[in-house]
Amino acid sequence: MKLLITAFEPFGGRTHNTSADLLHALLQTQKPAFINEITQEVLPVDFKTAWPRLRTTITESQPDFILLMGENNREGVSIERFARNKKTYINENSLISLGSPKIFETQIDVRALHASLRSTRRAYGTFCRLSMNAGSYLCNFIYFKTLQKETCIPSLFLHVQALPPEKFKELQTQFVSVVQAILMSTNSQIKESRAGTSDTKAIDGAGANDMPRENKRRTLMADKHLVACEQEHEMVTVLKHFKKGSSKENVDKMQNACRSWKKDGGAKYKPKNRDNFYKYLQEKGILGKLA
Repeated sequence: MKLLITAFEPFGGRTHNTSADLLHALLQTQKPAFINEITQEVLPVDFKTAWPRLRTTITESQPDFILLMGENNREGVSIERFARNKKTYINENSLISLGSPKIFETQIDVRALHASLRSTRRAYGTFCRLSMNAGSYLCNFIYFKTLQKETCIPSLFLHVQALPPEKFKELQTQFVSVVQAILMSTNSQIKESRAGTSDTKAIDGAGANDMPRENKRRTLMADKHLVACEQEHEMVTVLKHFKKGSSKENVDKMQNACRSWKKDGGAKYKPKNRDNFYKYLQEKGILGKLA
């Protein structure tokens, strides 16, 4: 697994952010065998720059899984199931994205994840909790943008308890072991999904008892991924498959080809997954036009 793990810088006059402390502690611990490569990013606490920086890192690192972390006042670790289309900042209370669903749900089965933690070690299940509300500040904003834009990469957000540095050191071993257990369980889910499917759920509204109505968008794993033409990192992945350079000119040509392929209504290139996109590129002679 190629892992991208993020945290946030200190803010509000503080010198530490517990999410960043945990990130650094994880990097100092021996890497689990199932993780081949780790990319880390400590994001600024700034609505204007946090998402562009994360998007660039995703494009460059091409992760198999994105673990996002931030801090809040809840005890232990909170596994966030949803990101909401809501942004609260100073006097601003608005939607993150006009015309987008009210809620996105992580591709990870968080209930199965939590059950796995409890079965591994009962203490994990009590130190961790499932959360249905990631708030409306920057943590939720980053989670929403990631689930909205990076539909082909499984992502999960963890809120960790905000602690003074000395208190975090007392609990560091517990925090690290819990996050490693979460990574192990999500890795198992991702491996299983490569043989089948996983769902990124866009939730448009509320039904009976205020439960969300789900508009499921099927997301296939590995070379069975659905292809999102506007995501540059996907075009880079396809270019790498054919051993082509990832210059802006090539990416632009791939995006144009992808849009044409999406409009092709013939059964020959269905379903619209990466395998059939490869076939389309080869049969239409597009690869020969790349620089």
